[in-house]
Amino acid sequence: MEARKMSKRNQKLRLCAAHMPLIRHSIAEFGLKESTTANALVAEHLTGMNVLERMPLILASYERLAQAPMYFISHDMTMLAVDTALHGGAPAETRLPSETGLVGFEGGIHLDGMPDGIADISVVEWDKQIKWPSEEEGRPSHFDVITYSNTKAAHDIPLWRNQAGVPDFVEAAPGALNAKDLDSVTDWIAFWEGVLRAVFALVDVPTVTRTREYKTNPLDRVPRKYDPDLPSNRVRLVDVRENLEAPDGRDASDTGADSGAGKRREYAYRFIVRGFYRQQPYGPGRKLRRRQWIPPFVKGPADKPLRVKDTVNILRGTVLQEGQQEHE
Repeated sequence: MEARKMSKRNQKLRLCAAHMPLIRHSIAEFGLKESTTANALVAEHLTGMNVLERMPLILASYERLAQAPMYFISHDMTMLAVDTALHGGAPAETRLPSETGLVGFEGGIHLDGMPDGIADISVVEWDKQIKWPSEEEGRPSHFDVITYSNTKAAHDIPLWRNQAGVPDFVEAAPGALNAKDLDSVTDWIAFWEGVLRAVFALVDVPTVTRTREYKTNPLDRVPRKYDPDLPSNRVRLVDVRENLEAPDGRDASDTGADSGAGKRREYAYRFIVRGFYRQQPYGPGRKLRRRQWIPPFVKGPADKPLRVKDTVNILRGTVLQEGQQEHE
């Protein structure tokens, strides 16, 4: 019996690039199987959403997910994207690369002050064909964002607690708890939209990020049907590049009297230089100006840890930074 338990435990999906096709399959298969009238009524009771009316759209979204492009974002790139989303954001015109897609964030994303029952988010799906929640409900209507977690706290959400065959990665969002608090749902969607836009805005900046397709190795041990080397299962890896340049583009050398002219400054860690907008000169004699987004980047040696100073809390629709007090 013990051997059988260990075997089952070892079969759990891990948050890694090799398992992204399996994660996608398990979520889509479970969604298609469970999208029944009876389960829709249960979901309506638990969440307060009109799920039954939207069942055709939900079924179609799971069918699209089964073929959706996949990305796996490194831990450092994840921190850079979250920091960008929380401090200025990516350009509003940033386009996501496809109608739907699935993104895995290495190490997951934890935000202090998450609603009770929501744990670290590790996988995020987008779907442009669903405007959910709708404008009629007074919330943003850009594209659907679905967040997933494989933690125990996520599996303890009432919606999943007593269900059989629940996948390792289950939906975890304010809507899975109680969608009647529109402020928290609105903030949740806006934040994850910002993270996705930050990721794909930076993917298009080769001096900031590096991307490649994941190639399997013998230790992956994934069934051939879900091998990332197959065209339908390709997973794109996204990571940050080492950057030793100063924020103004000069070489990062310290020419002060204390350090000696021309000596490169030695950083004990890496840090984020945040993106910003500036009036960029262009045209004849560079006399004209246009608003230009200068993308963020990570500065410092590649072998040093990335340090993020701010502690960020997401609380009922309000983004709070460390030391900042919520309005009374």
